[in-house]
Amino acid sequence: MGGLLEKLHQAAREYKMFVPGDRILVAVSGGVDSVSLLHALSDPSLGLELVAVYVHHGLRPEANEEGEWIQRRGEKMNVPVVIRRIDVRGRVERTGESVQMAARQERYRALEEEALAWGARRIALAHHGDDQAETVLLRLLTGTGPEGLGGMAPVKEPYIRPLLNVRRAEILAYAKENGLEWLEDRSNCDTHYLRNRIRWEVLPGLEEIQPQLVSHLNKLAAVTREWREWLLAALEETGGELDLVMGEQNVSWLLEPWRAMPRPLQRAVLKKGFYHLFPTHRLALDHQDQVLAFFQDRNTGRLQLPGAGVIAGAGDRLWLSKGQFRAVVEERINIPVTIPGETSWPGGRLIARCLRREELPADWQKAGKDEAFFSVGEELPRLFLRNRRPGDRVIAFGRQSPEKLKKLLIDAKIPCQERGRIPLVVDGEDNIWWVVGVRHTNMARVRPDDRNILHLIFRQERE
Repeated sequence: MGGLLEKLHQAAREYKMFVPGDRILVAVSGGVDSVSLLHALSDPSLGLELVAVYVHHGLRPEANEEGEWIQRRGEKMNVPVVIRRIDVRGRVERTGESVQMAARQERYRALEEEALAWGARRIALAHHGDDQAETVLLRLLTGTGPEGLGGMAPVKEPYIRPLLNVRRAEILAYAKENGLEWLEDRSNCDTHYLRNRIRWEVLPGLEEIQPQLVSHLNKLAAVTREWREWLLAALEETGGELDLVMGEQNVSWLLEPWRAMPRPLQRAVLKKGFYHLFPTHRLALDHQDQVLAFFQDRNTGRLQLPGAGVIAGAGDRLWLSKGQFRAVVEERINIPVTIPGETSWPGGRLIARCLRREELPADWQKAGKDEAFFSVGEELPRLFLRNRRPGDRVIAFGRQSPEKLKKLLIDAKIPCQERGRIPLVVDGEDNIWWVVGVRHTNMARVRPDDRNILHLIFRQERE
């Protein structure tokens, strides 16, 4: 076997990429890298069943001819070829992403859909060692943390990169030895793109200084990925203390245990939450540093993040949210009320004051919906701010029997999407004292002879 096939076999064994009999989807653009990958994977010694996919981005007029050319090559190799069209410009209009970002996301989505349709176990990509070196340099130039230096992974489900330890020169040699034909994409030489400038200008210049640069950058990427695996394992071991909650619209975790973590673990938690909500965006090192500094010694406040994300402190937790911070999850908020003092809530804060009877305002009975007075004993009650739960019932002020909280909110004409955001003041036995901003209840009503009064005010934050 030649050098390329030997290295491909080695990578397949080391990273358990496939076994004989697997069906593998191969992304083929027509360039020498992907054509060589398809040819190498068709080697009988591997025993694989292949399907080639050409993704037509609809951006270049020659794409039609390229797809037809790949189909003819597939027929010669007895490999079925799928030409999959994607709408990149439509995605750009919908999302505002760059053309490159939109093309990348749509391409990966199309490949995964085709793999599912064909029952393929893995999707093979033709990235090689020079691509890896370019990626590491690109991330260095545009700013990255240690994880970014890990470059591309040999296996990242469902994708495999069997040629990641092969140099571009070795691929060209393999193609010529096997009489392969390929297409040249003129855009790969356009140095308006930063990656192409790195490929054709920066990397060759640096290799004149250090001929082993590509090898060194690939080794750096491999070692960094090992470090990242260790970091993720450490996060799993300590993550239980965080009470990390991953929702569709929000991610939250306990603030104090997070503060006590070493900084690399703090970053790992932050990025895990961010990329769960925004997988197509990038949380740059500057944004990470800003979050770490901002919440180093404060429990409240909020910061804007990429992708319309928001991170904010509320009670004893940090919340990462899509869009406005007010869009909180409905299942996991229960914040102890500080009496006296202030308690943060997503989108506002609760102010608690202790009054003697003589300090009670003369017009206290005319308090608005954002203000409430309660009778308390000498020992202050344990109260909590939480959002609604299934089956919640309340006895509204002036009524004798309980009713469903859901009905009360409907009668108050609260939109469905807003109901989970309304804070409830409850006691230690989970009795609802106040539906904040909506309705007072009969709990702990102030009577003429009560001496100790708890005064609660809720202040909305402006968006």
